[in-house]
Amino acid sequence: MVYPGRVGISRIAVIVLLGCGRLDFSSQSAPVDASLPDAPLSPTGTYKLTTAVIYMCAQGLVDENFNQLAFVDNATTLTVTSNDVGPSAQPCVMKGTSAVDGHIDVTCTNTGACNETYHLTAAFTGANTWSGTFVSSFTGLCLDCATDSVPATGTR
Repeated sequence: MVYPGRVGISRIAVIVLLGCGRLDFSSQSAPVDASLPDAPLSPTGTYKLTTAVIYMCAQGLVDENFNQLAFVDNATTLTVTSNDVGPSAQPCVMKGTSAVDGHIDVTCTNTGACNETYHLTAAFTGANTWSGTFVSSFTGLCLDCATDSVPATGTR
């Protein structure tokens, strides 16, 4: 597997065409991110966000306010929940494919008169840190709610 920031092989063959059609096969070391493990990542854990996600609209019916996300990864599915302190837990429980390869892509939708969709896309930058984007989007009768996209970085 190839992890974000990690070169898939530790040495890269460099082929240089020299004069008279002669080929020179030399090798050169490629950089490797030493902070990423050689084995698949273990994403399960609680991640504190660098900056809290706070967004309110629809006269308070949508009230996002959280500063950490809990990941549960069973090597097939990644489930993500927040520690939202608002009147109702938002976002909903986001799900996607396992993040053992270093890539996070989870989403969920609260359906109703206003459909609220929450989406986190990110990549691990080390064994205990990920960075990406959290997006809240709204369709239907959502009053003053508009798409909100914020950078998100989590560390456990």
